Amino acid sequence: MIDDDYFGKFEDVKYVKDAKLSVDVIVKILWVDDDLIYETSFSEAIKKDYGIEIIYCKQDQAVDEIETECYSLVVLDNDAYKGIAQGPQTLSDIRDIDDKIPIIYTSGSPQDVRSFVKSQVQEIVKTKEITFKLKDLVEMYVEEYKR
Repeated sequence: MIDDDYFGKFEDVKYVKDAKLSVDVIVKILWVDDDLIYETSFSEAIKKDYGIEIIYCKQDQAVDEIETECYSLVVLDNDAYKGIAQGPQTLSDIRDIDDKIPIIYTSGSPQDVRSFVKSQVQEIVKTKEITFKLKDLVEMYVEEYKR
């Protein structure tokens, strides 16, 4: 069973590769999805309303992003094409670099996600529901951070 309190692992978004995140630093979320590589109205709204930046990248760019930037959360899509999923390999590569960063995994068929993936992520969310989930998480973070 996946821990329901993965946002707690977000450590009110102070987790940044063993460094402390200043209150003034914009929190960054890395969204890995070969279909989303440009800023969207969703990411623009999250940045405008909450000051949280969402960076989109492709599967083959994720490792470089994790190695060179500090992210508080990764949203990783399964990215299955012709029956082959790219997400599990990207997940493995990310975990080789950082085994603590919170990851939400998205899939069109969450029930079909391999057990390896389930053991390495905080939550698996249906792809079409991720924006609602992420917005709820951001709102929860903002409320917790205000306290």
